[in-house]
Amino acid sequence: MRRLEFCWVLISVLMMAVASCQPQPGIGSHGSPISPVATPSLRKGPLKPEGWTPLTIGSLAVYYIDLQIYEPLAWTDIDWDGRHIWLVDNITQRLVSLDQAGEIVRALPFPQVDNLPCNVMGIAVVDSKVWIADVAHRRFYALDQRTGTIVSEFPFTNTPQGIDWDGAALWIATVEGNRLEQRNEQGELLAAYPLQGRWTTGVASDGQQIWYVETSEGNIWAFEPTTGRHERQDDLGVLVNQMSFNGIAWAEDYLLLFDDMRGKLYAIPRNRQTGGRQPQ
Repeated sequence: MRRLEFCWVLISVLMMAVASCQPQPGIGSHGSPISPVATPSLRKGPLKPEGWTPLTIGSLAVYYIDLQIYEPLAWTDIDWDGRHIWLVDNITQRLVSLDQAGEIVRALPFPQVDNLPCNVMGIAVVDSKVWIADVAHRRFYALDQRTGTIVSEFPFTNTPQGIDWDGAALWIATVEGNRLEQRNEQGELLAAYPLQGRWTTGVASDGQQIWYVETSEGNIWAFEPTTGRHERQDDLGVLVNQMSFNGIAWAEDYLLLFDDMRGKLYAIPRNRQTGGRQPQ
């Protein structure tokens, strides 16, 4: 009997030891299954800035187009769905989809919730849905791209300052705690990491890293979830310091930045010194 009891104790100890070696989900748990960006491919088509104006700013070779549909400081976020550019317009209370020439192809009104309009601070296009962060009602809503109706939602107690989708989860920059959160489509917290600087206004995933704009000090950072490393993009600082940027998005080989004071949308090649053609 004692030998049998001893065997059960030994088996229990071994099982506990094995379990303790397994990576556990948690906040900032680098190397766990939930921390790395989920997929290197977001299945989005490439941006082709044909007809955009080439420009050299500092050492950067960039392209831009002027958008005539804007009001200063009305825009809070942008995204790219592989064909179209999406912008949030809090003046007309619409989600606007543009083609690559900057022409409107679709406009969805903000949903009415409890007879009050949303106040949208972030947008992320996920397949046939458009996720928005509504700070007025402290909720996230997934809208049908065609009809604009709410198809899914979850509550969110913090104030988001930009969101994006990595292929499997949402990444959200929050004001409270100045941190970057990874959540699934049910709103469950998968991981959280501290952000650099004091005020983040835009988030973008390139499939490997999470990029964000920190406007209080005029920086753009690239964050690697698997290591927890934040790398400041010093050559992009000239853009943030000279202009007013909130929205940021990756369109395959181009980083998109929108100047919400002047209505200019910029495309910066991943290889920042070259592009489809040499800017003048």
